[in-house]
Amino acid sequence: MIIQATTKPTTIQAIQLDGSIESANEIVGWAKGLVHIPPHLEDTKNCILVVPTDAGYLIARKGSWIIKNNNGDFYLCDDTLFSKSYDIVEVKP
Repeated sequence: MIIQATTKPTTIQAIQLDGSIESANEIVGWAKGLVHIPPHLEDTKNCILVVPTDAGYLIARKGSWIIKNNNGDFYLCDDTLFSKSYDIVEVKP
């Protein structure tokens, strides 16, 4: 039997890494330290983050969206896919 299905709507939290140390520190705080900046890679213009996911540790670079679902799990998403997949419903400073 062939079926067609759509995904159920769900609300996530997400922050985009802009590459700055300030952006990286904001994400580390939001993730309560689960996401971290690798030692010696704290370049103030091209900061990267290590993000724990179900698929293992992934590297977030400038432009990456770090997503936290309702279970507290983290995922990465590039900007193009994020804008195709999500509508922003609220912005919190």
